[in-house]
Amino acid sequence: MNTTNFRIQIRTLMERKKVSIAKLSRVANIHPDTIYKYLREESEMSAANLEKVLNTLNTMEDIKLQREIKQ
Repeated sequence: MNTTNFRIQIRTLMERKKVSIAKLSRVANIHPDTIYKYLREESEMSAANLEKVLNTLNTMEDIKLQREIKQ
């Protein structure tokens, strides 16, 4: 998978879950500029940070689903 696909996947997940760059950066423990520049194709992101971002977004989905199930 090329990096453009990761960018699209991250943007799509962020939009679907209504997660801002600020919130994602706090939860993933990555500087917001790193995420912002990556999404704007101004820089690349390390594989470790890509993994953190995607894992964080997937975890946020699990938390949201658990909340909906409890209601």
